[in-house]
Amino acid sequence: MSTRHMVLILVLVMAAAACGGTSPEQIVTATDRLRLDVAFEPGALVSGEQATFALRVTNVSDVPATLEFDTTQRGDVRLSTVDAVEVYRWADHRAFAQERHDVTLAPGERVSFALQEAPLPVAPGDYEVLAVVTGMPKVQVARATVSVVGSSALAAAAPSG
Repeated sequence: MSTRHMVLILVLVMAAAACGGTSPEQIVTATDRLRLDVAFEPGALVSGEQATFALRVTNVSDVPATLEFDTTQRGDVRLSTVDAVEVYRWADHRAFAQERHDVTLAPGERVSFALQEAPLPVAPGDYEVLAVVTGMPKVQVARATVSVVGSSALAAAAPSG
């Protein structure tokens, strides 16, 4: 295989990853300086169970990058139906203090913000997820389709022993 073909394949794999094509458990998006990836912990979104949305921002440039926050909120996650009806927003029913805070990332450095929800108040089904880091610059947005499963579906799939 030629080097040109290998580069083309690498570009296609990276493009698929940026679109969330690698796995429903992780979404990746990037700007010229910052990359946002979102992972769901414990790995799948389960209706009525605890969920953690891990928003991880990495400085992919060769110069320091600063995220500026005006409140204690560091991110938000929204779930919408395929008809674009929002059914969940992590920040709803939460209060955030007005507190200025900057996070400066050295080249290659990563910071993680965990948004926890217990229980996840969303019915099983397919949703579009939109994750955003709320600091400035507001260019860190990740979007993909995810499935929320029912806890009974996981119990049925688990091996008995």
